[in-house]
Amino acid sequence: MFHSKSKVVKNTLILLFASLMIRFLGLGNRILLTRLLGQEGISLYMISMPTIMLFISIGSLSLSIAMTKVAARKPFLSTIKKGMVCAIFASTISSFILWIILKHLTYQWLKQPTSYYPILLSIPLIYLTSISSVLRGYYNGIQKMGITSCANLIEQITRILFTVMVFAIEKEKNILYLVSLAMIAMSIGELCSILFTSFQIKKYIQKGKEDATYSNLLSIAIPTTCSSLISNVTFFFEPILYTLSLTLLHVNKDEILFSYSEVTAYALPLITMFSFIPMSIATSILPNVARTSNEGIAHYIQKSLFYSFLPAILITVLLTVFSKEWMNLLYGTTIGSSIVSKYASLFIVFYAFSPCSAVMQATNQSKKLFLISSIIHIMKLVLLFVLPWITKEGFILSYLITDYLFTFTLLFILFKKYHFKISFSLLLRFVFLYFCLLAISLFLKSLEIHYFIVTFVLILLFVLLYFILFFHIRNEI
Repeated sequence: MFHSKSKVVKNTLILLFASLMIRFLGLGNRILLTRLLGQEGISLYMISMPTIMLFISIGSLSLSIAMTKVAARKPFLSTIKKGMVCAIFASTISSFILWIILKHLTYQWLKQPTSYYPILLSIPLIYLTSISSVLRGYYNGIQKMGITSCANLIEQITRILFTVMVFAIEKEKNILYLVSLAMIAMSIGELCSILFTSFQIKKYIQKGKEDATYSNLLSIAIPTTCSSLISNVTFFFEPILYTLSLTLLHVNKDEILFSYSEVTAYALPLITMFSFIPMSIATSILPNVARTSNEGIAHYIQKSLFYSFLPAILITVLLTVFSKEWMNLLYGTTIGSSIVSKYASLFIVFYAFSPCSAVMQATNQSKKLFLISSIIHIMKLVLLFVLPWITKEGFILSYLITDYLFTFTLLFILFKKYHFKISFSLLLRFVFLYFCLLAISLFLKSLEIHYFIVTFVLILLFVLLYFILFFHIRNEI
């Protein structure tokens, strides 16, 4: 029993560490691409991604989840074979639909003919991602998550190395060519991940008489895909509706492309850069929430919100005061920094979303979560179209408004059911901490002290204030 528990703890720690590494590598890859491609290139890359992600989602058919569930009961070769057939069939349908609509999509809907070839080159990625989903799902089903984590790391590292190598050789080529190479890099990373997982598969196939059936896989894959498709469909229509709105306002296509990328390639990635903190907290509390009482759930909600918001205060202050400096350090430009400076602190509510969503899932409220998510995503599309008629910052405001609506809706539902408490005293301490850090950072900035030094001072002050304001009450939260 002790050995079993220690193994679970060890596997959990490995997964958490690997997850953090993958997120950091993904972030590094995004920063690298943004710097290498420049504004024109990253704009083209970002407006192509919603389409690519939607058709990858359709082609993958949630086979990772389906294979995990089926392989847990039937870890046989037939399970993998049938998973592969489903993957190729779904990928072929997805690729065919994309190929049919692609010209109309790029020339008419997005008003960006140059995005035709980058999106076209993503078709091999649809097949590769789908095949990779089958293999990773199988390993997850037989509880060999370490192999899946290694595969994810290999994918990210290969993608980065290929990008650096190719861009070093081809840096004099035009932007369309370089963006197309960035798309190919994604396929290369996925291919290396498949090779890694394929070479080990024989060791983990068991012999058995009971074969998996297509219905075993599809009965899980299709409903799961339908449930998860709403976010990808929204992501797909975002640039289309935004383009339509601005086109009706007589904005030229280059301005549309740059204003879209200013938010999606620069401002939002910097604002949400530390989203791995609430995500990691959500991952760690999920198993405990699933097996505790209502009183225990209330305790975990309070705890997760506290430890999500606490670092968010420091992060948002630094981004608000030094948005230009951090943007320039990471992306080599100050594009989007004014948006970050203006809205970073308002996006602090974003840090509550992951813990709330995790609690909803762990307490079997996934259907309710999906319904709320669907309504919010539809509202986002409406706002994306309407708000540009009111303000030039309509795009970022659509994200901000829907984030608030989504998060506060979840908080209200959880409060009504579990009656968790956030004391007024605690809120006052958070407000004091925020304004104290903000005032000191603004004062030090006015003295023209280097932002690295100010950041170091703020971190020390943050730790000191934590011990003064919260250390004696941390066990009561």
